[in-house]
Parts: sequence; structure tokens; C-alpha cells
Amino acid sequence: MRHRHLFSIDTDGPPHIDLHYRNAGVAAGVFPDPRPETVPLYRWFDPRSPCVDFYYTTEQNETPVPANHYQFDGVACHVYPVASEYGVPLYHWYHAATGDHYYTTADHDTALEENGYVLRGQICRVEEEPLGAAVPLRRWEG
Repeated sequence: MRHRHLFSIDTDGPPHIDLHYRNAGVAAGVFPDPRPETVPLYRWFDPRSPCVDFYYTTEQNETPVPANHYQFDGVACHVYPVASEYGVPLYHWYHAATGDHYYTTADHDTALEENGYVLRGQICRVEEEPLGAAVPLRRWEG
């Protein structure tokens, strides 16, 4: 398993980050613009971490854990809040040895666990697939 993950609605990944990532498919459906029932999903990144780590949260003032040297990268997309009745949960997994943050709709993943990832909890809710107004949230691996 690769230990660098980036999630983006951009078809080529974020244009200002050239990290030689490859498209690893669609993780979920999200919204490019605000909707009445959604909240922003913020992206932070740490260019100094061993894996150029990316961190996502719906809390703009939340400090990524571990804090290191994260830089705020703006709004990645819009999602449903954790308490919403819409969508499915998006879970946060963390690999302490590499500093990698990984996000998936799976709350149990043997491959992640065997590779040293620990489930940190749900961060928001997303559409299982990009249908209707939802667009693909692409997973990039480096």
C-alpha cells in the first residue's frame, strides 16, 4: 500500500501541488459548491512530512494531528456533516509511522489495519457515488 494519499474533485489533482500522484479511482461523491445541507471540507497539507501528508476536516480551525508544519489549503469540496441523515460516513484512518491520513467509507478494512492504519473516526458524510449534483472525489496515490 502506498503511503501518500490526496483527495480532490479536480480531474488532474490540485493544480498547485505537483507530487507525481496517480489517480486511484473515485472514493465517493461530494459537492463542488455549497448546498443548504452541506459544510465545507477543508484540506491541510504538510510538505515537510515524509509523505507530503494531506489532512481533511470540516472544522476550519481544527489543528491537524500531529500538527507538524501543516499549511491550510482551502476548501476541497462540500460534504454532509456527521449528524446528517444524508449519505454514508467518511472515515479517517491514520498511519503513525508514516504520518499518512487516509479517508474511506469503510469503517473496517483489513488491508488498512494490516498495513498499520488505525481508525480515528468519522469526519463527515458523503454520497456513495457521484450522482445528481455530486461530483467524484478522486483518490490520488503517490
